[in-house]
Amino acid sequence: MTHLLWLLVFVCLIPHGQFQNVPKARGVPRYIRSLIEVNRSHSELLYPHDRQYLIDTINRAQAIKSIPLFFRLPVFGFDFRYIWIHRDGHILFNKGLIDYPTPVKFPIVNIRDPFREEDPSLIAPWLSQQEIPNSIEGAGIYSQLVDLTREKNESLKERIRMDFKDAMVGSADFEPRYAVIVTWKNVTHANRMPGSRLKTNTYQVVIATDEKRTYVMFNYDAINWISDKDYYDGQKGTPPFIGFNAGNRTRAYEFEPYSQQPRVSRLPSLGFGNGLNGRFYFQVNEEVWPGSCIERYLDINWSTRPKLTFFPRFGSMLGGTMVNITGPCFPNPLSNIRCKFDNREVDGIYRNPNIVSCISPPIMYHGYVDLSVSIDQGPFLFYGKYYIQPPGMVEGDVNVRYGADKLEVPEQFTIQWNHEKLTRDARAPVIIALWGYREARENYPTLTYIDVLTNESILAGDRQHTLNLTVYKTLSNLDKLDIHFGFIAINLTAPETLSNGNRQSSVLWSDPLPLGWYFRHQWQRKYGKSWKKNICDDWYIGERNRGHFNTTLFRCPCTLEQAKLDVGRFVPDLQCNEFDRNCETFHKAAYHCVTSGRPAVNGAGQSCCYDVHGELIRDSRFSGRPSRAFQFGKHPYKQRMTTPSLSHWLHDISPYFFCCKWAEDENGTESCSKYDYWRPPQDCSRYQPPGVASALGDSRFLTFDRVNYTFNGKGEFVLTRVNDRMHKLDVQGRFEQFQPKYYYMPKINRTHLMAVAAKENVSSVVEFRVRPSVARWQYQMYVIVDNEYVYFWDNKLRVQFFRGVTLYQPIGIYNMSHVVAMFDSGAGVEVKVENGHMTARVYLPSSFLNKTRGLLGKWSRTKEDDFTDPEGEVTVVPGASNYSIHHKFGMKYRVTESANDKIGRSLFFHDAIPFSQYDDMSFIPEYE
Repeated sequence: MTHLLWLLVFVCLIPHGQFQNVPKARGVPRYIRSLIEVNRSHSELLYPHDRQYLIDTINRAQAIKSIPLFFRLPVFGFDFRYIWIHRDGHILFNKGLIDYPTPVKFPIVNIRDPFREEDPSLIAPWLSQQEIPNSIEGAGIYSQLVDLTREKNESLKERIRMDFKDAMVGSADFEPRYAVIVTWKNVTHANRMPGSRLKTNTYQVVIATDEKRTYVMFNYDAINWISDKDYYDGQKGTPPFIGFNAGNRTRAYEFEPYSQQPRVSRLPSLGFGNGLNGRFYFQVNEEVWPGSCIERYLDINWSTRPKLTFFPRFGSMLGGTMVNITGPCFPNPLSNIRCKFDNREVDGIYRNPNIVSCISPPIMYHGYVDLSVSIDQGPFLFYGKYYIQPPGMVEGDVNVRYGADKLEVPEQFTIQWNHEKLTRDARAPVIIALWGYREARENYPTLTYIDVLTNESILAGDRQHTLNLTVYKTLSNLDKLDIHFGFIAINLTAPETLSNGNRQSSVLWSDPLPLGWYFRHQWQRKYGKSWKKNICDDWYIGERNRGHFNTTLFRCPCTLEQAKLDVGRFVPDLQCNEFDRNCETFHKAAYHCVTSGRPAVNGAGQSCCYDVHGELIRDSRFSGRPSRAFQFGKHPYKQRMTTPSLSHWLHDISPYFFCCKWAEDENGTESCSKYDYWRPPQDCSRYQPPGVASALGDSRFLTFDRVNYTFNGKGEFVLTRVNDRMHKLDVQGRFEQFQPKYYYMPKINRTHLMAVAAKENVSSVVEFRVRPSVARWQYQMYVIVDNEYVYFWDNKLRVQFFRGVTLYQPIGIYNMSHVVAMFDSGAGVEVKVENGHMTARVYLPSSFLNKTRGLLGKWSRTKEDDFTDPEGEVTVVPGASNYSIHHKFGMKYRVTESANDKIGRSLFFHDAIPFSQYDDMSFIPEYE
């Protein structure tokens, strides 16, 4: 209690600004004094830069100082262990350039002297030529490395920790372990004319990392000159570059609309990081996400829509996810802020000039949608890609213990939740409610509110509650008895009030669950003792009116080994698989199940289950079954039968409980036979394995008809192409020349596969690239969809849906070293990367037979015509020399940026390096 009193006296009662005069009182604990110091320093812009941290070796003659790091520093996907602090306002992680062009455009693609220069990896708060004036005491460059696990200066350690936890959206759970503080104090522009007025700038970079995430703070204390080209006044000419460059000719981020614009002089009055003018934050470990708002109106010629920074980056399809957003500046707390998720608008909640919060509405969709923000009825300029996740694909935020929701008469019904996802206030009261789903209308089906499940006082921090099921015996929800499954939702009793007076709360949702535990007594009163049979009969009659649907489905593979190899058509079941083994409810006897990765043309889906011996389970209540509604939904999603997860539960899953699971004799009842009639256990009759061809990375190929050959082309080539009335598929590979370990070593005249791009019909374009070696510490490859980088950030994003294609990262893979693209036709592209070595396999169903062209050969089940050129002529035969294969066959499948009816056009995203630098027709390989 004494410690708390001291804290109140020194923090709350002493006027701000007098802390520096407080004497060290006897008996005041050290951590209390530290908190007082942190409270004072929290309002200061610059971190301390004492004389002991001045880099004396940086001066007019010496511009750079190298410092080894004793920790990993992830920046822009790269793993750096060394830094070079440069006098000219930036921190380097490699050699960089001798001279920088003006204006500068990163990445630097054309390197003039590869022996001495390379595309710089850098962090640049003020990339401009500058000098340290001798006439100002203390002017210079200061640097300090801080190990927060050992740092004895408690106030500095706590200041770093508090500043970065409160830095920007998504940083609240960040615990920095190491920090780098670099200060440029009173530096002036280079080549200042003698006698001209001395103008100086003071600014600072603070980098904090936990070796996985990295945040950067820019502090601008004083900006009095903006150009090194004006030797007199420092005002005319191109202003400095501000931003980040990953290096290795990959990616860059320029801090627009300020970088290389005269408005950089305003930086000390902007930013608002931690509530301070002049402070800007960025998260930089994989991509660069700004944490400070941007005044979009400053540049009316901005050619692209500015991006939002927001967290979390995905949320439930049912809505209720609190999304914190940074984008435009929010100067007025009373502004009318609107957020748009897809085409649904909601009110925003003002937090500070940098951040607003919006609670996502229900969006019946699966995949990425646009998230955009508007202020005071203005345009929705700022945008980002927000991923909508259907319920049931991963574990819900509200869980029913011991699977009691799946039982007809559970003895106990206890629910659990994690309150931190709802509120940080453990004492906040919450409401537990029940929602259901029905498809009463053709378009835009919605959830239906059913009831509050308990009137007891429940707090968010309780984390669990046992429902009293006896209170539901006498309820009468006559207008809702047609609802057979639903969700438990938990939301705040007293949510935040918006500027318009409305209230909104975040919501935690359960997985889909059958409602026998709630409606059982009401169904019995309506249907009598045979209520399960009657409900099953109603479903059976409805199915009869809809007719058969499973004729368009892919047949099940006969063995587990075949199923694992058919990656173009099947993915492991997200619950019942050999890793998770959550098979008890629907597939009790199964060891591993697979489901179709894409919907059939009529929106149906397939499921196949295998026992511990790897054999397909047939004629069993627990085998795989077809589904009228594909579990992941079907575009456009917002209609009956196509809603992700919900339509599947309504038409395929919930009837299973009435007809089979809760039936009197689960293994042989009449009602379960009715379920079997419309959802018959699957067999493998008429199953045909896919055709498989491989590009093995080091320019070796194995065609669909098993011809093995070598081709060392340099550039972008057709791996396989199909262009007829039934299928339109393009798969391309980019082959780059092997680079010697050192520049002075002779070149290697061989190529290897470094990127793959694929598209089917009107689907999204999917591209896979090998990452540079120093960028493979966490992820092995870049995945790009429609020119946007995508990531498998979380296990909830293991399966991602796009237009006409599903991306899947296999279970047990977390580093993006193995990703599969699955197209509507059943075609699949599997890409693996190991130690920079890429291999690609293409899987095609039998409908592609006799239709393929490209380096993977013509698939005809005969080897003689594998080397068919784009014109349909067989130019060489298997066993021909590498020279003949190269010139008479391989080079004819070189693609260009212009369209060609026979081979198409390049699908690759040339965001950094242009096509011309990859394409090299004059390259002469080693033929043998």
